[in-house]
Amino acid sequence: MKTKISIFSIICGFCLLSSCDKNQSPSEETIKEPITIQLNTSETKMAEADKSFAMEFFSLAYENNQKGAKKDNIMISPFSLSTALAMVWNGADGETKSAIQNVLGFQSYTDNDVNGYYKKMKESLLSTDPSVKLAIANSIWYRNGISVNDGFVQTNKTWYNAQVQALDFSSPDAVKTINKWCSDNTNGLIKEVLKEISPYDLMYLLNALYFKGDWGKGYTFKETETKSGLFKKENGTIVSANMMNNQKELLYYTDETLSAVNLPYGNGAFSMVIMLPQENVSVSKMITKLKSPLYWQNFIKNMVTKEVNMQIPKFKIEYKDNLNDILKQMGMAIAFDSYLADFSRIFPQLKSYISTVDQFTYIDVNEKGTEAAAVTIIGIKNTSYTPPVNFTANHPFVFAICEKSTGCVLFMGMVGNPS
Repeated sequence: MKTKISIFSIICGFCLLSSCDKNQSPSEETIKEPITIQLNTSETKMAEADKSFAMEFFSLAYENNQKGAKKDNIMISPFSLSTALAMVWNGADGETKSAIQNVLGFQSYTDNDVNGYYKKMKESLLSTDPSVKLAIANSIWYRNGISVNDGFVQTNKTWYNAQVQALDFSSPDAVKTINKWCSDNTNGLIKEVLKEISPYDLMYLLNALYFKGDWGKGYTFKETETKSGLFKKENGTIVSANMMNNQKELLYYTDETLSAVNLPYGNGAFSMVIMLPQENVSVSKMITKLKSPLYWQNFIKNMVTKEVNMQIPKFKIEYKDNLNDILKQMGMAIAFDSYLADFSRIFPQLKSYISTVDQFTYIDVNEKGTEAAAVTIIGIKNTSYTPPVNFTANHPFVFAICEKSTGCVLFMGMVGNPS
């Protein structure tokens, strides 16, 4: 599968914003027209900031992948990440709070503005297309016996409908409990986000996002039309792929950087926007263009209906990534600093910091539609914990026997062969 394909799935990831409760898919005959989500002036500006956050996040995820793992396919969920960050932001204070707020692009808004935005998006997105299965769930798990600020707990329960629960982190059942929660809230697509819990971990904040939608009426692909074809990877290598074929009227856009089509799900409230770089344009250059101010918004607005003879591959991606470095690049380094981070609105009596932000994603795109899921997990540690250093004397070393108060060296030697 090609790197280009990953773009399709990632953009799908943030188009597939969801909600905490689950809705049921009615029959095709009962599909209703999509509801237009009404945003006030402030909410509209916050939605624009949210889209800019998505583009920057994806751009950095792509760049980091190119520098590191160089996987052919990547997939992220901007909405899952921003929701999880908003929850932990409710427990931050001082410069740490400002840094997280700036990364989200919400620096000029009050706590109620930010929390109200996520609550409204959750409720509105759930109701706009009942024919699509959507679910978003939030949870907070903290070490049994520690004191957690009640205001932080109540804020996340009220605005994010978060499940908040104390766990015995020293028990193996704690890992099983959190992983089961992830599996339950992603329809079994993401089963494991934790392998172990450190005795020094204080809290985990999680967002789980699940989406399942059939292509809109008339837009499904016939399985009999799916043919084996050739796919050229960015490095020039040719691989075989199962190419789905369709010819339909679709929203379409083209310029010197890319061509794009808009494939609707259900009643059209949700869609997958597929962006293909022009022949002389690299994926990297296209992503840089997507990050340009308002480019994404403008090209979506300027899509026009065209008859499109479309060929796209079936694909399935499972992806996971640690987002610490990406968030530091975006301006959140202080939140990861064990000395400077301020999460006193979570733990009034403990000094703590974000130890890890991990995201796990899944997507399956086929002739019928798309199933996708994401889990973002934020771990918070006690600052007093220092990871152990390794000291293995498996090569020649020097030793000294000293008196403590004076420093007098009684014996000193070297071991070059202990046998």
